[in-house]
Amino acid sequence: PMKPSGIPWIGQIPASWRVAPIRRIAVFQNSNVDKKTVDGELPVLLCNYTNVYYGSYLQTLEGFMPASATSDEIRRFRLKKGTVIITKDSESADDIGVPAYVVSDLDALCGYHLTVLEPAPSLVTGEYLYWVLESSSLRQAFEIYAQGVTRFGLTRDGIGSPTIPVPSIREQRSIVDHLRTMDRHVRQLVEKVEAQLSLLTEYREALITAAVTGEIDVDDFDAERQMARTSS
Repeated sequence: PMKPSGIPWIGQIPASWRVAPIRRIAVFQNSNVDKKTVDGELPVLLCNYTNVYYGSYLQTLEGFMPASATSDEIRRFRLKKGTVIITKDSESADDIGVPAYVVSDLDALCGYHLTVLEPAPSLVTGEYLYWVLESSSLRQAFEIYAQGVTRFGLTRDGIGSPTIPVPSIREQRSIVDHLRTMDRHVRQLVEKVEAQLSLLTEYREALITAAVTGEIDVDDFDAERQMARTSS
């Protein structure tokens, strides 16, 4: 059985589900750790905007840059398993709220222009929250809350206000398993298509080179094509 969620972009949801604003199901804080090395601070590795924007799943230190931070910043912004990081600021509104899921504890910090969301474990899993934040509807909600003209950003209210569907933890895990499987399948299809496009591009370039250097007789080719049209 279904019931109205009361949220236009969500529509109807299963009767056993509920909805809640992000501020009710996760604690979040904006990072102020800049990508600089300052004398007197401790050396760290920094997870930056691009690591999150292109990362999806953060599970290694690859691509992180050296910087420095205070002991308090290290305590507050170390990457913890099960948390979600989102882009907070950008030059365009549709690039904010892009999420990445922290798969395991990492000896690195969340950098500037990013926000760390730590879900309440009794209410929502981090990976489910990641997939909700990946949905186009949630991204559009962030665009609505974005502030700025030439550069856009999310306030604490803008991050915490969007409402999401909250099924049981068991159902969240089932949804995550399904989406992970489908995502892997789609990525494999994309890789195959990209490989085929690359081969076709190489064939096109080789054909052009052969034609302009006289390696193939285009007159014979046109004659064969005309015969094929006539016979069909």
